Amino acid sequence: MSADGQHLRLGFLRSPRRSDITCTVEASEDLINWTPIATSVAGAATINLGGANAVTESAASGATEYVVVEDGAVSGAGRRFLHLKVSRP
Repeated sequence: MSADGQHLRLGFLRSPRRSDITCTVEASEDLINWTPIATSVAGAATINLGGANAVTESAASGATEYVVVEDGAVSGAGRRFLHLKVSRP
């Protein structure tokens, strides 16, 4: 995770072959209440769930994708946190 004063980013590896998991990036201002901002279900490409967030994917090695989610709500926020939630549907 990196912050440049304007943006908060979270990067992770995602395999399109992993159709048994869901990857969801969630944001919080208090570490208690989390809001999903991007998700990948059943190996599909990661999608933005709304707002000013940005999602980019690029090939890392083989069939693995490197995903970067940028939180667009961080500018002007007092505190903001991101985490990656991995679950099985």
